[in-house]
Formats: sequence, structure tokens, C-alpha cells
Amino acid sequence: MCSGEKYKPSTNSWSHIPDMYNPRSNFAIEVIDDMIFAIGGFNGVTTTYQVECYDEKTNEWYEATDMNICRSALSACVIMGLPNVYDYIHKHRERLMEEKRQKLLAHEVRRSQHQQQQQEQEQMRQISQVGQTIPTPPPLPRINENDHNNNRRR
Repeated sequence: MCSGEKYKPSTNSWSHIPDMYNPRSNFAIEVIDDMIFAIGGFNGVTTTYQVECYDEKTNEWYEATDMNICRSALSACVIMGLPNVYDYIHKHRERLMEEKRQKLLAHEVRRSQHQQQQQEQEQMRQISQVGQTIPTPPPLPRINENDHNNNRRR
């Protein structure tokens, strides 16, 4: 089944919405940020991992981030404090992926700089330890001029 309806409590009425991209039964459904998510299910042939969401504002279905494994006859729930759900629908995926890539690059640069600083600090520590462990030779005894002349006469 690809068809669907939405319920409007203020008018106590149901209305048709555009068909989903992927047929499915036994799927989970959840509403997040005024969007209806159809999650997994059975497509008539096999269990699916696909997720799509309906945006009432645009009256369109969008592909959302798919699950990692196929699931059917499942349930879903909403958890408080999740990031903005719009970041996970297909129309924003390119921007999201670029932002994640930039964050990863920045993190890698910071990590590399931190490692370099640690290496430099370790080198400085080793240099300072080497300077502390080299013993200073004892001072040479002073030779008295008279003793030197006396030793030559003998």
C-alpha cells in the first residue's frame, strides 16, 4: 500500500495525502515536527529498511535517512531532545553531510594540532631531562707554582 490519509482533530476529519514512494505494510509510523514518518515494513516481497516522511506544509513525501537493517511489524516512539528532524530528510541531506564533513575536518585539525603540541612538549621534557642527568665534572685541582717547581727538581 502506498496510499495514506491524515487526520485533522479540529474538524474531526480525514483527508487523502499523496502516495508514498515505497509500498509498505506492517510499518511503524510516528509524527515528529509536524511530519509523518513511515518507517520500515513489508513491501509485498521483503522486509524493508526504507524511511520516508510526509511534510504537511509542502504536501510532499521525502526520503529520510534509512535504517541500518530491515524491520517489519515494528513500533516507534519520539524522544525529547533530538536534533532537528528536517536535517534528516532527503532534501537537506547534502547540506547536512557537508556540515558533518566540515565538523569532522575541523575536529581532525584540532586533534592533529593537539598531538603535535604533545609531541613537542615530550621532546622538551626529554631535552630538559638529558640536561639534568649529565654530571658536571669535578673542578681540577689548582697547582701551586712552588709545588710544580719542586717536582721538576726531583
